Amino acid sequence: MRTILSEASYAEFQSQGFVRTGLMLPEADLDQIRALYRSMPASLSNWSYFDSKAIARPGEPGRKARLKRLLRSWIPGRGHPSTSPKVYEKSIYGSTELIPVVLRALLERGLKEHLRGVSFLAAHDILLEGTKHDHNFGFHDDGFGWDIFFQTGDDITVYIALQEMSEQTGGRLSVERHPEESVLFAERNRSIQAFARYCKDQGAGLKDGRVTREGAETCRRRKRIAG
Repeated sequence: MRTILSEASYAEFQSQGFVRTGLMLPEADLDQIRALYRSMPASLSNWSYFDSKAIARPGEPGRKARLKRLLRSWIPGRGHPSTSPKVYEKSIYGSTELIPVVLRALLERGLKEHLRGVSFLAAHDILLEGTKHDHNFGFHDDGFGWDIFFQTGDDITVYIALQEMSEQTGGRLSVERHPEESVLFAERNRSIQAFARYCKDQGAGLKDGRVTREGAETCRRRKRIAG
């Protein structure tokens, strides 16, 4: 993030966990977004997007990966992501015609003031819609993963609320201020550190002493890492 966000926005990101841009989309653009997703039934929810669009899928999965897929096809509840129990009322991933509309509006209103002079790709949009009766995720942490279709370390998410955010409606963002005191963060961090050590042992390339995604992807033993 240091090379992507402006100095002021990076400082805010470090202290708050997110950047409050203060940018407001035109109501006409919000109406267009709402109309598009209302026209998509919940049956179009596609959790399988993670599996089918992952940017680092090995061409020939190892034996462990093949065994996992085989088990998922046999064991109830462990099937293809698109058939897994409902987490949100509607969860749609992809690249819609609204990406340039939103991006243009944000740039016109000052988004570039929060960014450094680097090129970036606006590649996908996500709709997550649910009620208090759905399972929902109480905790989001998108760290490194072969099954994630975006580059988590350098990925910027623009959060657009399509309804009023309140205690009754939900949708508010909260960032863990004391991750060292969180059991969930502690477990996640331990697994990430263990995975990084494993990648390093397999010969994955390093940058500034740290394993990089590119290093893991180009490693001669990448199939073993992916398995």
